[in-house]
Amino acid sequence: MNICYVGNSVSSQKLSYRDTLSNLISQNFRSEKFINCTLGGIGSLGISFFIDQFIGENKVDICFLETFVADLGGATPTKYLRQALNGIVQNPKLKNSKIIPIYLYRSDIELEQFNLIHQIYNDVFLNINISPLNIYSHVEKEVFCGHACANELLYDQVHTTPHGAEFYAHLIFSHFQQALQSQSDDSKFIRKNEGFVPALLGPIETYACDGKFSMGRFRLLLPYIQIVQNNSVVLTTDDFSCVGLVVIADSETGVVQINYEDWSQTAQIYDQWCENARIQVVIFKEIIPPHKKFLVAASNANSAEHGANLTPNNNTQLGQNIKIVRMMAFNLK
Repeated sequence: MNICYVGNSVSSQKLSYRDTLSNLISQNFRSEKFINCTLGGIGSLGISFFIDQFIGENKVDICFLETFVADLGGATPTKYLRQALNGIVQNPKLKNSKIIPIYLYRSDIELEQFNLIHQIYNDVFLNINISPLNIYSHVEKEVFCGHACANELLYDQVHTTPHGAEFYAHLIFSHFQQALQSQSDDSKFIRKNEGFVPALLGPIETYACDGKFSMGRFRLLLPYIQIVQNNSVVLTTDDFSCVGLVVIADSETGVVQINYEDWSQTAQIYDQWCENARIQVVIFKEIIPPHKKFLVAASNANSAEHGANLTPNNNTQLGQNIKIVRMMAFNLK
């Protein structure tokens, strides 16, 4: 039995629930491999474009999907949320897997925001016969009744303490056992054809038809093109649409500018976590259709109205360059 974790920072953090849960599963079931497909801060839309790379040729029997808590915080723009989630469950790498969405808790979200994201998630999953595990509501009830303390579970209102990780792991494991014992088979349901299914792409430089850039590698493995300040590159969509860019967020990055036909946008990639270089996604305010060209520039501005995921930006930095790993290219299946 191969198990894959698709998720964001609460799953990828050190000493996460994932470690304890994997141990519990290994002790009680025959499991051959645990596949880690988790990256912090990029939500369901961002992580959907890494599933193919992380899973590779591995067969996935069980997929724990943990993107709810990041999307509660705005990691995926609401207008793209349904397509992002549908794209994950439609991904060919997860075709025959049992998907278990996990709604984790955070204590810094207003009820209105919770209701909005919760409704969208449920609309997607329940309509295709997938039953989520709603830890959020369970923890909220425990905290309200005084049976649990949010500060003992979460050290920053989102990420787990060691106690919180253990608490989550045992709750998820209990649900996992029930799901395996269930006689219903939800692995053969018909999934709706309404999702961002990542397209298979060549190297990023093959889609650069004009401009000045240099090549580099992130952590010696991941190729990227680098645009220095005041320079730009023109990228072209092939037979796919594009909803954003995968970039490197580090101490050298700053504001990126996107120009496409009748619209443009700027986004500040730099944030308070850029001391440690990481993967980030720049999400476009509109989808760029197939067989189009658009310009990407390393701006000489030190600030932008929005951050990388279209949320309001409060960070200021004049960047030295922009490093682009790939386009967030998709085909609607």
